[in-house]
Amino acid sequence: FVDIDHFKQYNDEFGHQAGDRILVRMARFLMRHVRAEEAVVRVGGDEFVVILVDADESQADGVVERLRQSGERSAPVPFSLGWAARRPNESLTRMIDRADHRLLAVRVVERRSDPRGRQHL
Repeated sequence: FVDIDHFKQYNDEFGHQAGDRILVRMARFLMRHVRAEEAVVRVGGDEFVVILVDADESQADGVVERLRQSGERSAPVPFSLGWAARRPNESLTRMIDRADHRLLAVRVVERRSDPRGRQHL
């Protein structure tokens, strides 16, 4: 689960067309960092889901770390990540909800350590 940080502020300051361009650039950034058989899906205003195929938790951790490191260097805007591995008999919706909760927990920790919010990934 990928969520662009402070996207509403960006939209308010620069306008919706600029925000749309950021969304396209972010989608392209994410697609460059996953395998061709995997999917990048926009699920909300500033939220994307990256669906990894046949990836175990170790591989998912690797993708998340690669996205974080690449994001520090070349993402169009700062973003936050949360992930979850699908459990047996779990719906895709439930798995995405767990990833979103993990992302929110990460943000709370990051903002406590830097109350001004993250300036960089």
